[in-house]
Amino acid sequence: MTKMTTLLISVAAASMAGPARAFADEVAVQSPAATELAKLQEAHTTASNAVTTATQAEVDAKAKLAGLEGQAVTDETKAAHAEQVKAAKAEVTAAGKALKTAKADVTKAEKAVTKAQKAATAEAEKAAKAQAKAAEDAEKAKAAEQAKAAAKMPEQNGITRPKADSQTGKAWAIFDAESKKIGSWASIGATLPVAVSAGINEATVRTQYARWRKFHGVSGRIDAPKPETPPAPPAPPAPPAPPADSGTVPPAPPAPPAPPVA
Repeated sequence: MTKMTTLLISVAAASMAGPARAFADEVAVQSPAATELAKLQEAHTTASNAVTTATQAEVDAKAKLAGLEGQAVTDETKAAHAEQVKAAKAEVTAAGKALKTAKADVTKAEKAVTKAQKAATAEAEKAAKAQAKAAEDAEKAKAAEQAKAAAKMPEQNGITRPKADSQTGKAWAIFDAESKKIGSWASIGATLPVAVSAGINEATVRTQYARWRKFHGVSGRIDAPKPETPPAPPAPPAPPAPPADSGTVPPAPPAPPAPPVA
């Protein structure tokens, strides 16, 4: 085997080791499959180096044998030369066997690396799916938490405002509307009839009115607004004034008739 053949084998081994190492770097370090892939890649590199070494050993053994076979031999050195040739041939045979074994090891390592790559890919895809699902679940949980916070009714003074579509919420809406109408806090007397006429139980109205007051921090007595006093009727017109004095004396009244003579 020539030195060019040895070089080609070395290049092929390096090309196989390169992608395997790159793939191992892509997957998670803590991944069992990635760890196994890196381990097999190292074994492949070792096997490839062994091929290179065995190839060079065979080349050297054959060169040595060729050199011995080309030497001039005398009768005195013939026996010793024969022993040297025999030993060189044994070295060539051993080198050939070692190279064959090294090539078999490389082939086996290549298959193991290919199998490990598939396992690492499958494991990486599985991990990616799990990570994506975890991210999706986290987003859903976050959205649910935000929706819950948005739907939460305001709270103050230890009281939570009821939802608008509930009976209690409708009662609170009446309290608010009546207060806005008069420009101050509405009394129970003013709001109770309105709420009852809207179909809300009287006991519920009274309970919710107390909670509504506490929610707003209203204290003290709230009286119903007093009805406005109607305006007084207009005064009757004054009698006409007597005519002014014109200087004329009015006629005297007639004298009474004289009594009859007896």
